[in-house]
Parts: sequence; structure tokens; C-alpha cells
Amino acid sequence: MKYSLYDMTAEQAVQSNSTTGGNTYLTHNFTCGACSTLEDLNVFLVQTDLTTPVKSCIMKSLFKFWLTEKQFREEVAECFRETLGFTDMCSVIW
Repeated sequence: MKYSLYDMTAEQAVQSNSTTGGNTYLTHNFTCGACSTLEDLNVFLVQTDLTTPVKSCIMKSLFKFWLTEKQFREEVAECFRETLGFTDMCSVIW
């Protein structure tokens, strides 16, 4: 799969789609955030279902009552990195 990044407005994306056959996808309408790396964008392109693996990661740690809230969040974020391939910052946000 070939992927190219361009900085454009929503209107420019619509115009590009009308001239290129509909292969332009607007991924951000405002400033890019922590999940805007090519690695994270690839996860969104490749993973057709994020719900199942995200729920699975949460369930793996949910009943570990000995974990503090911080430890729970870190463990779930690590699962997101390993299972989905998100970067560190994107995993924390998810």
C-alpha cells in the first residue's frame, strides 16, 4: 500500500477526490495529535476492528485488583502497543 501525506483543508480534499478518483482521505480536521504518526495511522488503516482488541486488552487487566490505577493504565497501554502496534503516546491515549 502506498501512503502519502499532504497538508490540506477539507475543501481541498474534496477537490482532490473529484480530480483523482476518490483516493484522498482526510485524517485530521485540526492540529495533528499524539496518534498522528505514520505508525499510528497505519494501525487505523490496517485494523478494521479496534473494538475487539481494545476490549481484550482491558479485560486482561480488569480483575487484577492488586494493581493501582496507574499500573492498570500502564498495563493496558502496553497491551495496545503489543497487540495493535500503537506508539507509546497513542497507546496511553487509547
